[in-house]
Amino acid sequence: VFKIFLASLKRFVKKDEERAKKLGVKPPYRYNISMNDHWVLCQCANCNAFLKNERPSGMYIDFLNRLQREIRKIRPDICLETLAYYFTEEPPVNVKPDPGIIIRLCDTRSNNAFGLKHPDAAFYKKLIDKWSKTGATLSVWDYGITYFGAYGLPLASEYGLAETMKVYADNNFKHFFWEHENTYEDFHSLKTWMEAKLLENPNLDGNKLILEFMNG
Repeated sequence: VFKIFLASLKRFVKKDEERAKKLGVKPPYRYNISMNDHWVLCQCANCNAFLKNERPSGMYIDFLNRLQREIRKIRPDICLETLAYYFTEEPPVNVKPDPGIIIRLCDTRSNNAFGLKHPDAAFYKKLIDKWSKTGATLSVWDYGITYFGAYGLPLASEYGLAETMKVYADNNFKHFFWEHENTYEDFHSLKTWMEAKLLENPNLDGNKLILEFMNG
């Protein structure tokens, strides 16, 4: 499996470099290799043997560490990213992410209408605290929409955005992605404007931002 992934990654890198050269831009340096979007963990003998002394996240990060070491022989600037999601959300016990490995946390536990200091976010907040101590470069995939049986309904999460961004900033997160595809239900214009402002300065007052936007 490792050989297959490495060969595939090399093909992607080469293809991207060729395309970037034609466009006259720098080639991508960041590649995401993550678990699939489900709860099912592999039960093969090799995986089960590895997981006797390690969490699933450690198995994935060990795999990425090896991949990154090989691909950096070709391109020393490349960083690999993987999700901390479902069964990989808990940090490893023994495995340490190599420098350059990016961990992207994804909150499937909390009520995303609230900020991360709300009691409903306690479990995810503990995950943030644990990952921030691993030394990995941290990233986040955050939901600006409703999911889990309520897809497409309004989500008034703008009131917790400033609080959430402050928690991420205090824990040294470097990369951010908010998922917004329901443009109308989501109050897309307000939220994306607030997110841009909070990326510039995570110490801004959320209520004041809302008033500034609405008055504008």
